Amino acid sequence: MIAWRRGFFRVWMVLTVLWAAFALLVGWGSVANPYVPTRDVAIRTEGEVPDLFEDYGQLHQAFEERVRAGTTKKSALQRYGFNLYTSTSLEPWKYYEYVEKAEAAVADYIQAETVRRRSQAIPQLAMGVVLPPLVVLLLGWGIGWAIAGFRRNV
Repeated sequence: MIAWRRGFFRVWMVLTVLWAAFALLVGWGSVANPYVPTRDVAIRTEGEVPDLFEDYGQLHQAFEERVRAGTTKKSALQRYGFNLYTSTSLEPWKYYEYVEKAEAAVADYIQAETVRRRSQAIPQLAMGVVLPPLVVLLLGWGIGWAIAGFRRNV
């Protein structure tokens, strides 16, 4: 007599290991190196505190209009590739001070966003690894239980 339950359980175990390896291989990138969207940075002369805002949002459009009008200067932060908006009437020494402040704010943003996105990705990856094999196991158990109900009692 063939031991169907034991055989199917062993097949399920092998497929579960293969699935976990595949899911971890595919999903690990979102944990190890999560995507962090770029932001634009503006430093207003009255507060001298860097403001980070979304690319292509309303503030972005407002600053782009100021750049076209010639009242605001747009430059790229070399280390991060973010855009920095400052006043065109800024002294050069003050500009470099603003660049340092902006780079510090961007570094803090990237660190915080990376931690936040990583903490979101870990439970998602865990669910993607655990849930599909568990569903298959429960489905197989249920089908086996139902088929066992058709056997004759001797």
